[in-house]
Amino acid sequence: VELPQVRLALFQNYPNPFNPATNIAFDLHERAVVWLNIHDVAGRLVQCIIRGEELEAGRTIRTWDGTNRLGEPVSSGVYFCTLKAGKILQSRTITVIR
Repeated sequence: VELPQVRLALFQNYPNPFNPATNIAFDLHERAVVWLNIHDVAGRLVQCIIRGEELEAGRTIRTWDGTNRLGEPVSSGVYFCTLKAGKILQSRTITVIR
């Protein structure tokens, strides 16, 4: 049985750790509806960077400014960047230093 190929790649953010902002890059190998979210270690949604947008294949880079959904700076600590495209989900850790 041949397993389906993963059709996206989420790269480690740069810089990491960061203050005040970081870049998040990912590659899509085909057009897909994408969600890019930041969660805290308790799993709570902190920020939604891409909210169900249909993106073309290729590299996408978005910047997270270290704020929550209310525009307030988040605390120092570890966060999770989660990319969902179709049924595929990938995560990376992000460290904020204030």
